[in-house]
Amino acid sequence: MKNIILILSLFFLLFCRKPLNNPYNDVDPKKKVLFSALTDEPRTLDIVRATDSISITILSNITATPYQYDYKKRPLTIIPLLATGEPETGYKVYKNQNVYYFRFKIRESYYYPEKCLNNEKRKILVEDLILTIKRTANRKINPFAYPLLDNILGFLEYSEYLEKQESEKVNPHIYDKEIEGVKKWGEDGIEVLLKKVDPRIKYFFAMTASSPIPKECLIYASKEKDFLLDHHPISSGAFYLYEWKRNQRMILKKNPNYLESSEYFQEPLPRIDEVYFTVIRSGPTIWTLFRQGYLDRIGLNQDTMQQVLDGTVLSEKYQKMGIVLTMAKEPVTYGWVFNLDDPLVKNNVFLRRAVACALDIDELIYRFFRNRAIPANGLIPPEMEGYLEDDPLLKKYPIRNCKEQVPMLLEKAGYPKGIDPKTKQSILLRLTAVAGAGGTAVYQFYTESLAKYGIQLKVDLYDAPTFFEKRHKREFQLAGWGWGADYPDPQNFFQLFYSKNIETGYNEAGYKNQEFDQLYEQLLTETRPEKRKAIITRMNELLLRDLPVAFTFHPITFSIHWPWVENILPHPLDLNQLKYRNIDPQLRFKKWIELNSF
Repeated sequence: MKNIILILSLFFLLFCRKPLNNPYNDVDPKKKVLFSALTDEPRTLDIVRATDSISITILSNITATPYQYDYKKRPLTIIPLLATGEPETGYKVYKNQNVYYFRFKIRESYYYPEKCLNNEKRKILVEDLILTIKRTANRKINPFAYPLLDNILGFLEYSEYLEKQESEKVNPHIYDKEIEGVKKWGEDGIEVLLKKVDPRIKYFFAMTASSPIPKECLIYASKEKDFLLDHHPISSGAFYLYEWKRNQRMILKKNPNYLESSEYFQEPLPRIDEVYFTVIRSGPTIWTLFRQGYLDRIGLNQDTMQQVLDGTVLSEKYQKMGIVLTMAKEPVTYGWVFNLDDPLVKNNVFLRRAVACALDIDELIYRFFRNRAIPANGLIPPEMEGYLEDDPLLKKYPIRNCKEQVPMLLEKAGYPKGIDPKTKQSILLRLTAVAGAGGTAVYQFYTESLAKYGIQLKVDLYDAPTFFEKRHKREFQLAGWGWGADYPDPQNFFQLFYSKNIETGYNEAGYKNQEFDQLYEQLLTETRPEKRKAIITRMNELLLRDLPVAFTFHPITFSIHWPWVENILPHPLDLNQLKYRNIDPQLRFKKWIELNSF
């Protein structure tokens, strides 16, 4: 009998304890914890300064904004979060001038008790949102959303005022002065006065950069040398930053002060207890940990796609393991930008179109991106207003699947069969690009594609800083080009071809078109759907007609997750999504034992 009890005890220990290779020995396996990987450290956790995707991933899940993007609706739809409802908008007379107002009230919400708040529960105030706008005017701290707020009455003047003041670290009271066009509205509302209608203001209030900041924390930071907002974010959202061990891990925990319900779920948000991020810069290590069940969800790179996918479908082996595949179209457009000051391509749209048609984008995607992209039909990416999915414009101004037109286009360009009649030699085009792993084969494909039609392509490779400097200074003939949406409005993309943005560096092509400029300025203030559609359609047509960029593709993100992770709905912006996730810890633990038995 004693021997039987001993055997049963050993059996219980063997199959009920954590696997020996478990990297999370300090985590209770019964808790709803999401295990994820970061490929790098956040650059900053100061909401006003953050620009990189990793920083924004962390911040968007620990801060709350007045508005957010609906979990399910597509095209993307903005709904209230801190705000109590839709904003009130309209015109009013202010100091004898007609101004546009944008205002909303905020619901009762609280910060997590941070050190800079004396570790006490503190209500989120309208003044905290106003302080964020004031900090966004401070160019000394490199604010990300500065260009979105330049229509606020007095914003530019406030920025000039801050230029003459001490740093906020030395003197947090520099923000005591008010911005003329940002006011408290009643007890729990904010009113923003704009020089003209500007739809971008609503997008700002849905960005992480608009999250509230308590003045107490700025004052605390000025007194405590080691307390920086770059490292100590103030949690107003679904989670708070519990731990950050540099180059090792970041742990987010459920914010007990957070209150939010959703029409899509019965229980309040967030639905999980913790998020455990491990910093892993090695792709093979990420893949190994996923296969062991120790990462709940990962994105697929080219190497793992070959192992996991059969075309664009999950292979049978991984389907049998219960693994689930998801795909998300990124709000990004890539292409080749033409320098319209270059004498060869400047006034020759037929040459530019010949280059675009000579590139076999479908073959490029199949060969080098393993279908992790879709061909670009124009400037605007999928799931955004203005995307050209199947439009007559594409037949009128084709930019792909038009190889048969290349000889005719070259003849119209003055280079029959690619030959310059003056030199009797093939024309030579130069593409400025970034030197990087895997690039050689792609650039060879480009060269061979154009060579089929008699065009010589020389690819000039540079390191990334030099490449971007040359693009910014417009020291190129053709260059690799791309743009991702900061906010899902076509204006965010059309600004890249507004002639007044040549000086700012946004308009890298140097595109000048008076009609396009007029339409762009109309779009900035137009809110009527049908009128906006007409404007956007014409702007798309002008770009396809004039072709300052040979648009190539929009990337697709492929991700896989284990069956114990629930509610993975790909989101184009991927902001503030972790609160919707759910975990079945019992199923995961059972799978851990199965996958890691030795």
